[in-house]
Amino acid sequence: MLPRGRPGQRTPLWAQRLRAQQLQAVAQGFPDFPLVLETYRECLQDLFDLPTLRELLTAIRRGELAIDAVDTVVPSPFARSLVFAYEAAYLYQGDASPAERRAQALALDPRLLRELLGEEELRSLLDPAVIDETTAELQHRLEARRAASAEALHDLLLRLGDLSDAELVARCSGDPGPWLKQLAREQRALRLRLAGEARWIAAEDAGLYRDALGARSRTALPASFLATVEHALPQLIARWARARGPFTRETVQQRFGLPARAVDEALAALRARGRIVGEPQASAAGGGGAQPEHCDVEVLRRLKRRTLARLRAEVMPVAPAALGRFLGDWQALLPTGATTAGPTPRPGPGPDPLPRPRTVLAQLEGLPLALDDLEQAILPARVPGYHPRLLDELGARGELVWVGCGALGAREGRVALFRRERVGLLWAPPPLAPGPAGSSEPADPLADPLADPLADPLHAAILAALARRGASFLGELHGACGSPPLGLLLTALRALSWAGLVTHDTLQPLRAAGVRGSVDASRAGRRRAPPALFGGRWSLVSALGADPPVHATERLHAWALLLLERYGVVSREAVAGEALPGGFAALYPVLAALERAGRARRGHFVEGLSGAQFAAPGADERLRALRFPPGGSQLRVLAASDPANAYGTLLPWPPAVAQGGLAPGRRSGARVVLVDGELLLYLERGGRSLLSWSAPDDAPTARLVPVGLAQLAAQQRGRQLCLERIDGEAARRSTWAPTLLQAGWRADLKGLVFEAALGATTARTAPLTEGVG
Repeated sequence: MLPRGRPGQRTPLWAQRLRAQQLQAVAQGFPDFPLVLETYRECLQDLFDLPTLRELLTAIRRGELAIDAVDTVVPSPFARSLVFAYEAAYLYQGDASPAERRAQALALDPRLLRELLGEEELRSLLDPAVIDETTAELQHRLEARRAASAEALHDLLLRLGDLSDAELVARCSGDPGPWLKQLAREQRALRLRLAGEARWIAAEDAGLYRDALGARSRTALPASFLATVEHALPQLIARWARARGPFTRETVQQRFGLPARAVDEALAALRARGRIVGEPQASAAGGGGAQPEHCDVEVLRRLKRRTLARLRAEVMPVAPAALGRFLGDWQALLPTGATTAGPTPRPGPGPDPLPRPRTVLAQLEGLPLALDDLEQAILPARVPGYHPRLLDELGARGELVWVGCGALGAREGRVALFRRERVGLLWAPPPLAPGPAGSSEPADPLADPLADPLADPLHAAILAALARRGASFLGELHGACGSPPLGLLLTALRALSWAGLVTHDTLQPLRAAGVRGSVDASRAGRRRAPPALFGGRWSLVSALGADPPVHATERLHAWALLLLERYGVVSREAVAGEALPGGFAALYPVLAALERAGRARRGHFVEGLSGAQFAAPGADERLRALRFPPGGSQLRVLAASDPANAYGTLLPWPPAVAQGGLAPGRRSGARVVLVDGELLLYLERGGRSLLSWSAPDDAPTARLVPVGLAQLAAQQRGRQLCLERIDGEAARRSTWAPTLLQAGWRADLKGLVFEAALGATTARTAPLTEGVG
């Protein structure tokens, strides 16, 4: 169906697939599109044979064929052959999550399942919470099922049997005393002593308790209530079992004060009649003792249905907001109010202060991030008491390497951090252009497309000096390049750094580039650098490559494991956000191989993510555990480019209340405020324009807007935030103005201003732990 754009020339397969996907996306909107029609025809006629099915159903409706429903103890030979197909699927799905495995197992006949798995496996199939809920419902302990009158209390005694005074109180919405006196006066209820305890029973059960337990009443009753009851003890135990979940023989003995032999005989009779099953089941407390357990057949079916429904809900894909909650949990973000960066004392002879930064950097490895965002928001959100000196110490120890990933203006750019032992595995040096004809020497590194905008004799001299001398201090490099003006040398080094061609032991040179008044080309006459800029060595990034070179498959394997560690769930959107060469198509075979090896799981975990999704071991369970927000409201303030912010890469930006020309994006300096994984606020770089995803009359979230803005103000320079526009309109005329003014903001000529006092951030966020709404 694809037209040839270049007749006679081959089109790459990946381009054909991409165009085919685009065509299919368009064709699905037209039901009469030929490709769609042919697909339905092939499925419904060639594969499913729908005409024959229509003939069969027509014959049944006309009465030409009859349907006879038969209940059998075990599946018929035909049905058994179908059910036994489960064996192959079950035995080779050991890497399935517990929720999926239990859901599949509960869909089978228990006898066949017992043959396949053995009895002990069945203990883990029923959900203990479902057992507790069902038992409370059957026992009429739920508020909606409690007795509210004497008539209802009489029905309760008929349904549940003997109950003590305390048990009746737990099953009545009022005081049962007057109702019991009324029933006793009307000879509809009487009191007996059973197993050493006084209990109430319905008068209609007097003969049943007399023949089953030998309990007699002195109350004069009608003869019909005292008639002989056949199989009294099995009937009594059967009714008792209908009102509870799995139970043991000892529980029956203690309830009715019976010897073990009598209970065993009664249970055997009930099993023979198909009233109870005696296979082991999970107890309400989730126990797994050696005592065999029993359960009423109908109760067991109800437990299986409810457990299956709960498990199927667990394995369904979660909503996008759950992914927002999961990323913060997976990447171990600090609680709100604990992210303030402050001075860190210089390490002494005590414990190593760097284990936490090392763990965080391993998860952020290889991700291009703006240096300001990295040090002002992303790392402080993960490392308690973060100080930029921590990165410099790791670099000085030879543990950390940074590589520039492009400039973002004259004084800022993106960097990617690597552990030194893995930089050669994850980072691929840009290919050098071929040298002159007939020469085996590579061309000058500046011929690389990245360095084209930086073509300059000084750049070439710096690269040649570093290639000749190796890692060099600034003073050595200054002399090797002919002692140029120091400002020009530093400007050239920064340009080469952002181009990813040179690096430094620390990040101090890049930080100095962002400080106004630092040494640059405008001060070219200065030939002596401040001592701080001489610390550490400059080196070529290409010297960090692995020797021998890493195979492309090894690099893709390392990136697949890194993305699983970073995001927990890897999809096409996650790979696209990393800008990896080859994209998701190159990484997919590696992820599929990890799945076959049991090191990843494939499935549809998150709604809204396209294509196949791969989860790290245990990530799918943690994601489903966050399907619903935890108690209270969890507020997070993140950089828009933070990998813990799912919006803009993994998930699209939701429509704001009113954008007014401001479109949210993962820009350097922008901030977002998330509440339970959902977007609440977006603050553009500079802090002058704000977008909101709430309204002042939305009580559950409106009270969080001032709290989130207070957090944002605490992260601004001077701890002050001045909003000029909110949701596309002037801040002073915004619908949020009254709410903010009431929360301590003040109005000035430009807009609304808030000054965050020291310690105010933590104090204002304290009510979040108490829950909202």
